[in-house]
Amino acid sequence: MEQPKSKTGYNYNEFIPPKDLKPIIDKFWAFEAASSTGSDRHFYLTTDFTSTLVFIFPRNFKNTAFYLSGPNTQNIPFKISPGLFTIGYRFTALSAQRLFGISPELTLNRRMGLAELIPGQLFKNLRSSLVNTKVPAEKIHIINDFLKGLLEDTNSPADDIVDLVAKKMIKSKGNTKLEEVYSELALSQRQFQRKFVKRTGLSPKEFCRIVRFHYVTRKLMKKDFRHFDVLVESGYYDQSHYYREFKEFTGMLPAKYVMRQKRIHMEKLI
Repeated sequence: MEQPKSKTGYNYNEFIPPKDLKPIIDKFWAFEAASSTGSDRHFYLTTDFTSTLVFIFPRNFKNTAFYLSGPNTQNIPFKISPGLFTIGYRFTALSAQRLFGISPELTLNRRMGLAELIPGQLFKNLRSSLVNTKVPAEKIHIINDFLKGLLEDTNSPADDIVDLVAKKMIKSKGNTKLEEVYSELALSQRQFQRKFVKRTGLSPKEFCRIVRFHYVTRKLMKKDFRHFDVLVESGYYDQSHYYREFKEFTGMLPAKYVMRQKRIHMEKLI
């Protein structure tokens, strides 16, 4: 983990998960605040169609906190303190709920403590191991082993209709025609929508919108939001349509978002 280059500011890095975690983990990341955080007091998990497991390590290690959050239709804030070190694991769609055996309603737009999701002794052992090492790479190794253990103990049922449709939405980058999906189903539109919400926490339309937003925003971040032809290709009517959705999902317009990202020294925090 690279150290922040100054006494203020932040550092963020993304990593590819180990091969045996790829079925459930899309990516993991590390976020570090310098000895002085400057004017910012929070970092945010942005709107997302899936869940993220967050491990927060304050400098004094006394207020260590581990949370699962998402899916989210709004930003979820986490307080920043000087020297804060945070690791996040972003799950593939539907994986977190299957891994922990919970309904997505429990973590929709909120943070749920990891202690509420796993047996007490397992949580104590995990927390003790993480707190007793200050080396980021060792923390990541411990978390990887913890997730591998959960995965080994979890049954992997065959994909059902919700899994298949969600994968189709992600593959199409959110540009899925729902009318066509509904016409191909063996159950009614209303039945499918209820089933989809129960499994994902989101309606099919919400899920598509958020998938599309993630794809377009990550692409435009690399081009300073200059190439708006990608908006039309992705189903946005025009720039205004996208900007309205951007503000809905992040609470700010792109220009402010870019400024925030430059303070964090990265372009991919979405």
